[in-house]
Amino acid sequence: MTSTAPTPSRGNPAALARARAEASARKRRDVVATLHAAADRGQALTVSTLAASAGVSRQVLYSQPDIMGGLRRHQERYPAAGDRPLHAARAADLVNAQDTIKRLKGEARELNRRLEAGLAAQLELRMRRGCVSSMSIAAMRSNDSSPRTPTCSASSRNCANKSVVSRTIS
Repeated sequence: MTSTAPTPSRGNPAALARARAEASARKRRDVVATLHAAADRGQALTVSTLAASAGVSRQVLYSQPDIMGGLRRHQERYPAAGDRPLHAARAADLVNAQDTIKRLKGEARELNRRLEAGLAAQLELRMRRGCVSSMSIAAMRSNDSSPRTPTCSASSRNCANKSVVSRTIS
């Protein structure tokens, strides 16, 4: 018959807790040492590679926010080789998007300027024809937010574009 020696910590909760704390501390030391060694070598790390190198499970890493923070900082300093082109491509996309936005804003300003000039010319023409008075234009531009439709005092043949002006002014 084979006899097994009883475990010294069996039935001893304090010894079990101490053994568990020692195992946790050892795992933590191993992870921190692996992280420092990778930093010294300039080696990129992922959660999986750090866990495998330190001989712990990924769950050990995920359960310790400070270690995960250290890993994230390490990843920022030492990105994986595959991440560098992606980062450069994203930076180029950002620059292109900003250039496009700048160009489109300029085009929008120019189109608005041309629209305002066209509307001003149209209003001036309508005023010369007597379709809209300068008083009614001032009333339309006042702070009153209710839409106003200019009234045409001249014959309808002189004010063919009455609906266009009323839509654009209000």
